[in-house]
Amino acid sequence: MEGAGRLFVRIVVMSDPATEASCAHAFLELLLDGRTLGPDVVVTGGGRLDAGNRARMVRHAITSAVDVLHLAFGSGRARPLDDVTLFLPRFGRCDVQGGCRLWMSACGGKATIVPPSDVGGSFRLTAHGIVRLTDAPGSDRLEGLARARVWLADRVARAGSAFGDVTGRVVPEAA
Repeated sequence: MEGAGRLFVRIVVMSDPATEASCAHAFLELLLDGRTLGPDVVVTGGGRLDAGNRARMVRHAITSAVDVLHLAFGSGRARPLDDVTLFLPRFGRCDVQGGCRLWMSACGGKATIVPPSDVGGSFRLTAHGIVRLTDAPGSDRLEGLARARVWLADRVARAGSAFGDVTGRVVPEAA
């Protein structure tokens, strides 16, 4: 992934690290659309976060003043990415939005992160953080989720070792 900058990934217990690393890189490639991920966003990956780990992630996001995007991976190669949770520290508190998915428009290009349909809005990953948008995908929400899922699965399947040149840094467990 040329021009992608550095990835900051905390790896927890993973059933298939190569697939999950490829999935994380492809996920960010689609969200960043050729831009560099800045130091104000930390991407973590691993299993689903339980209540204790969510609380630690909230404290970490607030004390570090960085947005955190957590990719939760399930088991098996067919569906490596299970859930996306966002931690957005703002003004001394932290908004947490779980149950998010990747959405892609019919014309391609940069994707957005969409929360569950009852929440509304969407999120955009920028070089300086995660921005909440008031707009939500229109009538093609399900189709856009499917497009992103197919794109991601195709990219992961073709990745092999294509992402081996991107540098990762292990981020310590949130205190």
